[in-house]
Amino acid sequence: MIKSYFNFIQPLKNREEEYTLYNSRTGCLSILDKEHFNQYESFPEKGIDDKEFYNQLVDCGYLVNSVEEEKDSIRYQMYQARFSTTTLNLVIAPTMNCNFACTYCYEKNQLNTCQMSEEIQEAIINYIEQYADSIKNLRIEWYGGEPLLATKVIAHLNERILSICLNNKIKCDEEMITNGYLLSREYIEFLNDNRITKIQITLDGTEATHNSRRVHRSGKGTYREIIENLKECKLYYQGSVILRVNVDKNNISEIDALVKDLEKEELSNFVNLYLGRVSDTNEDTCNGNCLSCQCFAEQNISFITKNASLKSYLETSYPYPIGNSCAADYDLSMIIAPNGDIYKCHMEIGQKNRAIGNILETDKIEISKIKKTMFFDPTRDEICGKCKYMPICMGGCAKERIGERRLCDYRKYVLDNYLSDISYIEETQGKEEA
Repeated sequence: MIKSYFNFIQPLKNREEEYTLYNSRTGCLSILDKEHFNQYESFPEKGIDDKEFYNQLVDCGYLVNSVEEEKDSIRYQMYQARFSTTTLNLVIAPTMNCNFACTYCYEKNQLNTCQMSEEIQEAIINYIEQYADSIKNLRIEWYGGEPLLATKVIAHLNERILSICLNNKIKCDEEMITNGYLLSREYIEFLNDNRITKIQITLDGTEATHNSRRVHRSGKGTYREIIENLKECKLYYQGSVILRVNVDKNNISEIDALVKDLEKEELSNFVNLYLGRVSDTNEDTCNGNCLSCQCFAEQNISFITKNASLKSYLETSYPYPIGNSCAADYDLSMIIAPNGDIYKCHMEIGQKNRAIGNILETDKIEISKIKKTMFFDPTRDEICGKCKYMPICMGGCAKERIGERRLCDYRKYVLDNYLSDISYIEETQGKEEA
């Protein structure tokens, strides 16, 4: 036996002579006292007399037969995840119309007022029915444009979708990406009636900054309307609300102030807040203001450690090993535009040259356009194959790989701090509960 190539060990934050031991392949995280740390450090030159401790190291994947065996295991899990037939993921954009004119929008050239036709809707239902006998889970994300501008399409489709799931005992999870501007009580009831149990809304800093970035097409600000709608959601929405803050160099310093604003509005304990990095999708979205991955990671961990709900936030972003980097690498996953065009990445929707097919002809998918994602194997890649973070990243953003760039999982830049924080919290909370 040898030590795993994917082990990370470091002193535990604020605890003398205690250490965290983490393995990125298995996701196991342990705390070692000085005695067990010394036994681990001296292996394999010296044996481990404590058989129980030795067996635990093996069970957690800290000790393995060979690095090649580890990579085989990662590769096997990757193919299991990538070509799983138990879950169907569909992102459906009923319209590309939007009532916002955000400064960094990567869809600004794709926006139009057209809504999904009945022919395309019927093709989506037929596609789902093809898998109804085999899948156990169906995940729907309503996207756009602004999806709440096409509620008739959503309601018509959803009635059929929920019926299929009920008749075939399929677990159906639905969420929506919305700018939040239309979320009056009427629309909240629409979400409840259609069993859309998760929504994501964006606020980009304090009121003045948000209003300069996420502008209504009429030219007026949108911050106050969204805040009031969040209050309505708190009262009437039966699902959960995720609040995304798109950050770059211009607004990263405002996050603390935004949290205080949410506390003042009594919303901080209602929404699940997280930071999203504005990426240089095109010149308009960045203009030299995008944060590097490392800078974003450092700012993000700083935000986490200041957040009142530190423990829950850390747990939701725990670096578990993954099978594939995103839905673009997953076979039973597609993004369907209003005209039926199929894409593998949110940021490509509407770019005709990036479409891999159309929902009307799913037997004519262009394999040549997805081979760089579907056939990518990080375990054999010259760079990823040597990276200890590979099991929690699996090659990073598929779109960036296609463009011959690499956008790794941000946690690789702050993993040491993250593991120390989560270990310390779990340890101290465990003792308090005891």
